Amino acid sequence: MTFGEYLKAQRESRGWTQPMAAEKIGIEQSYLSKLESGKASPSEDMFDRLVKAYEIGLDRLAQAVSLGELERLREIADIRDLLRRGQQATARSRRRWLVAALLLLALGGALMSFVVTERRFADDEWVYVSKGVILEGENDFVFAGFDSLDSGYIAREHADDPLLERLDPRYMYHGTYRGAYYPLEVEGGRRIYEEYSRRHRPPMLNAHLFHALAVAMILAGLGGLFVARRW
Repeated sequence: MTFGEYLKAQRESRGWTQPMAAEKIGIEQSYLSKLESGKASPSEDMFDRLVKAYEIGLDRLAQAVSLGELERLREIADIRDLLRRGQQATARSRRRWLVAALLLLALGGALMSFVVTERRFADDEWVYVSKGVILEGENDFVFAGFDSLDSGYIAREHADDPLLERLDPRYMYHGTYRGAYYPLEVEGGRRIYEEYSRRHRPPMLNAHLFHALAVAMILAGLGGLFVARRW
């Protein structure tokens, strides 16, 4: 909407004819007609008289009149102030868009990196157990008599076994098969880790879901940068 169209709309909303409005403003009807048709622009004094007569709110004026029309009237102090406040608001909005866009890009990039580096597929894990520390000179399978590590079984079957005091089960988890058993040097002797069980590990994350989320965040961040640049 042009400034002249806005003036005409204000006059008609009050039910005034041009002669009536011109009389209230204190100007010639012909000049008011030129203002409404856009053939003339108001001086600062005339603008103040129009604002007073029509009870024009500057914020409402800014919402109704195009930016190009306001630029045409920037010689008027109130309009310059209105444009300055509008530019400040635009700059604040641009900064908010920029910060939000950079944050989305950072989060999207971090999530994408996580998706790429973390385990995304189900796999197997081998569990090995060492029943205790084997001393120098002892057989590797000195604890072989302990067929089970169940506390009830041990209390029932090995209550008087001299090795019971040295029973100290330790578990190791491997993503690859290490054979039926393997030794490991420890303080005071060595441990023999025997294959105990094999378990299926589910994937740590839903790769497709997190990948899509990461891409969406990155695209949203790029969109925010575009908006901030074009604002």
